[in-house]
Amino acid sequence: MVCVAAFIILVILSLSLPIVWLFNRKLAKSIWNMLKKSWGCVGKRLTFRKCDTNFKDDIKNKLLRKVVFKKPKLVKPIGIGIEIAGVLVVVIFVWSVLEVVKGGLAMVAFGTCNVASPNNCVIGSAESCAIDGGDLNWFQEWGEIFAMMPSRFRAWNVEEFIPSWENAEDGFDAIDIFDPGCVVCRKAFEKQLESGFFEERNVLLLPYVIMFEGEPMFHNSEVVVRFLVSVDNETAWKIIHKLFMEENEKGVNFQEAFNGNYSHEEAEAVLMGWLREFGMNAELIRQRAWSDRHSFRMSEVRYIVEQLVRTRKIPTMIYDGRIRFGL
Repeated sequence: MVCVAAFIILVILSLSLPIVWLFNRKLAKSIWNMLKKSWGCVGKRLTFRKCDTNFKDDIKNKLLRKVVFKKPKLVKPIGIGIEIAGVLVVVIFVWSVLEVVKGGLAMVAFGTCNVASPNNCVIGSAESCAIDGGDLNWFQEWGEIFAMMPSRFRAWNVEEFIPSWENAEDGFDAIDIFDPGCVVCRKAFEKQLESGFFEERNVLLLPYVIMFEGEPMFHNSEVVVRFLVSVDNETAWKIIHKLFMEENEKGVNFQEAFNGNYSHEEAEAVLMGWLREFGMNAELIRQRAWSDRHSFRMSEVRYIVEQLVRTRKIPTMIYDGRIRFGL
């Protein structure tokens, strides 16, 4: 393991060889010669042959030559320490490579390099509200990635993700998965309005409650989603337009008020007021929203999002045969 560890360290050092060459050519040549010797050793390891013991001894001798004369009794324990250090270097290197590969595959599969905690990925390009993976261990993360990877390269057909209570014959050609409390979802909605996205496409709104430690991440998301799954898609669109784009009597954006200011009862009252504006029976819809039948609808949405789409980032859009994560 010492020669393999030395090769790993020398490869890293060799990245700076052009700079070292400018200031100390002798040192640069020494590093290069050591790298060639170590590669010969690693090459034998890769073909299941014995490593060049001379190279291994050279490494240990270089590290121990001062100790031999000053404290010869320490030679043996330090030699064992070098062997252990070599094993640790190789293990850490292999683990690091696996982590990089896992992060890269996760970026392709989920749009984030961290499956368990998507918002902890510093290289995630799209702003989003994350669906945490809970207590996924290292092996489960690999399982999630491999389960999702084939789906990233298939055609995403909107028809496959339409809930049972919606009419597939309505001609939906896009699905917007969002949480009504997610600020990024509001930003996405604003951009969709500005770009004319809703005019160009028949978008099915699929409201989803992001959970965190067993509770909704946003204070009134469950209340809003219950009402949204209790009305038709056109009415749901009107509710979301008011929630995202309009302000209350105090000049506060409704989403912000729902997230921080309103109690569940106040949020419900505001929603019922909007429904009356739309000419609908608000009390009947409130009763539907809290019925077992519509609780099942919320469960079906959760199944679609978590088991079929398997997204980790909200909002998620499906259209033109592709899936898109985040803003």
